[in-house]
Amino acid sequence: MYRNLVVILCVGVILLAAVEPSFAQCAMCKQTLESSEQAVTAARGMNAAILILFLPPVAMFIGIFGLIFRYSKKQDETK
Repeated sequence: MYRNLVVILCVGVILLAAVEPSFAQCAMCKQTLESSEQAVTAARGMNAAILILFLPPVAMFIGIFGLIFRYSKKQDETK
């Protein structure tokens, strides 16, 4: 159990370290933000929205593969 927690924590740290590329924006979004008067505030809001929309798929991905890993270990123990 402790090993699984360490692995999950390490994966989380790696994902948080890789967040910087997620601050990139598509060309249309960037152009819209640059043309607005409050570009800095709008860019921060857009970056926050990107991260918020990024979290559920990553959580589902980790959850599915965590379950696969967990139940594959149980099948190996029964054989």
